[in-house]
Amino acid sequence: ETLFQVASMSMPVSAWVVMTLVEDGRLDLDQPVSTYLTRWELPPSEFNTDAVTVRRLLSHTAGLTDGLGYLGFAPGDEPQSLEESLMRATDALPPGDGIIAVGNPPGAAWQYSGGGYTILQLLVEEVTGQSFSNYADQAVLDPLGMTSAQFGWSDDLEARLAGNYSGDRQTDDVLRFSSLAAAELYATASEMALFAAAAAEGPNGEPAGRDVLSAQTVGRIISPHSEAVQGSVPVWTLGYQLYQQTETGYVIGHQGTNVPGLFHVFLVDPATGDGIVMMGTGGPVAPRLACEWITWNTGRISNACTPFFVVPAIRPAVIVAFGGIIVIAIAVYILVPLIAPRVGQRIGEGATESE
Repeated sequence: ETLFQVASMSMPVSAWVVMTLVEDGRLDLDQPVSTYLTRWELPPSEFNTDAVTVRRLLSHTAGLTDGLGYLGFAPGDEPQSLEESLMRATDALPPGDGIIAVGNPPGAAWQYSGGGYTILQLLVEEVTGQSFSNYADQAVLDPLGMTSAQFGWSDDLEARLAGNYSGDRQTDDVLRFSSLAAAELYATASEMALFAAAAAEGPNGEPAGRDVLSAQTVGRIISPHSEAVQGSVPVWTLGYQLYQQTETGYVIGHQGTNVPGLFHVFLVDPATGDGIVMMGTGGPVAPRLACEWITWNTGRISNACTPFFVVPAIRPAVIVAFGGIIVIAIAVYILVPLIAPRVGQRIGEGATESE
C-alpha cells in the first residue's frame, strides 16, 4: 500500500490519458498541437512549428531541445504555474535552461523532452476543460483500478508515501512539480503493475487496454514510432521506451528517476504478459535488475546489464506475483557483485519471483 512518486514513469500513463482523447475523436495525432492551444504557444523557430504534432510529442520526435529533466520544488516553495513552466522552467535539471523551443526539424530524430509532456498536459486541460489530474483520474486511473494513484501533490498522500532515501540512507523532501504529466504521478507498485499489465491481454482473456482503451489503440501506442538517428534501431513508442526486441515484438516500459534517490522501472512483454515493476529509493538498483530480467526473460543479453545483483538491506523486498507481473517495492538497498546471478524462477501462470 506504500505510495511512490514515480517520476518519469508518469509519462506512459500520461500517454494513455492523451490517447483516450484521440480514441474519442477529440484529438488528432497528426494535427499541429497549436491547433488546440490558447493559453500558451510555441516560440518562433527557424523550423516549422506546425510540424509539432501530438504524435511527435508523445514519441519525443517533435524537435524540442529542452532536454527536461525537472528537479522539482521543495515543499515550502510554490511550483510555477503550467504556463510559467512552459515559458521557462526554473526547476530545469542542469545543464538545461528550461526553455521549450523547436531547435531541430520536427520528425527528424528522437530527443528526450520532458517539456513535450508538459505541453501535452496543457493540451489535455485545454481540450477537456478540466485539470489534468481530474481528467486522468476519471479517464484512466480509476477505470484501471489505480484508485489510490493520482497526479499532483495533496497532503493526504504523506502518511502513505515512501521515504525519499538518499545515498547516505537519510530521507529528503519529496519534491513538487509543475509538470505532472512528465514527473508527478503517485502510485503503489501494485498499481503500476496493473498499468503495465494493461498493455497485454490478461490471463483470463481480458483485452489489452482493459476497456480504458481499445486493444487496437494499445497496439498503436506500443508500436515503434521513433529512432535515435534516422534509419537506426527504433527506441520509443507513443509513450513507452523500447527495451529489447523479441521474436514477437518488443519488451517495453519506462524508468523513473529523480534526486536524491528515486529509482523505478517497469517492463512488460505485451506478447506474453510477463513483466516486472521495481520501485524504490536509495540507489540505482531498479534499472540494473531490469536488465537482468530482460536477459532472463528473453534469452538476449542487454548491453546495459551489469554484474551486480540486489540484496535487500534495512527492509526486506516485498515481492508479489501479480498476474504475469513481478512487483518489487524496496526501501533501501545494497549491491553485491555475483559471478552468475540467478534472476528468477517461474512460479505459476507467467509469474516470477527473484531468488
